[in-house]
Amino acid sequence: MHWYVGSAVTASTAGFTGLYFLWYDKVPQSSFHFFNDMEEWNQIDKTGHLFGAYFQTKTAFHIHKWAGVSDKKAIWYAGMAGFTLHSMIEVFDGFSQKWGASVSDLAFNAGGSMFFVAQELAWHEQRIKMKYSFHGSDYADPELQTRNKELFGKTLAEKILKDYNGINLWFSFCPSDFNPKQKHVKWLGIALGYGAGGMFGGFENKWISINAASDTTFHDRNDMVRFRRFLIAPDIDLEKIPVKKPGWKLVLGILNYFKFPSPALEFNTKGEIILHPIYTFGLDLPLYIKR
Repeated sequence: MHWYVGSAVTASTAGFTGLYFLWYDKVPQSSFHFFNDMEEWNQIDKTGHLFGAYFQTKTAFHIHKWAGVSDKKAIWYAGMAGFTLHSMIEVFDGFSQKWGASVSDLAFNAGGSMFFVAQELAWHEQRIKMKYSFHGSDYADPELQTRNKELFGKTLAEKILKDYNGINLWFSFCPSDFNPKQKHVKWLGIALGYGAGGMFGGFENKWISINAASDTTFHDRNDMVRFRRFLIAPDIDLEKIPVKKPGWKLVLGILNYFKFPSPALEFNTKGEIILHPIYTFGLDLPLYIKR
């Protein structure tokens, strides 16, 4: 049993090392402190904590099961592991001059882990699965292009983690899980998603930039409306696809953390209703039903 603990620690260390260099490497450091960021980014960062803790809890559960741990112990061990591992981010944040450790982040970490634990205790399976998708965002305006790169990074790897205007969290379920009489297309699901847009600062679209000559420029882009988007879309539960080989099951299980590309209907707080013929990774030609 010691080997899987060592493997988990090694994988976690590698993951957090990669996260540090992607996100924290160039951020000025300070003494450990807390700050309140609950109102930032229309809570998109909170969805990341919710999903991250759920992902790590689910992964820890399967590792424990693979190692022969009983169901009940595996559930609770996984819950504690998922919460603890994802809360390590608060250590990085707490020592970052730009941010700080966040009580609300810890609460969402706990929520993500408990979302997994509660379903296993109630149903012995995950009937409602959290999934992630990245839509991407780009701007023709040079000022917004520059700000987009400053905030969210230049590479796809950075944007997938940082671009709060393009990240979406989904709750996906298959009606067949709640209807034992359904015998066919058990893999077909419905997903409800949340995202946001128009954000070029944590709280508002104002910022100060400093050029190479140390000249400062104040930017006020409150003309860009910050909004929330709510989505509904069909989905596919890849873990319900019947395959026999363990390797394929593993691949489908990993891919199932991501929302399957599909049409989506968006309702947002700008009052718009938008049909997206295909909603994934920037491959989008939105059709406005209401503007």
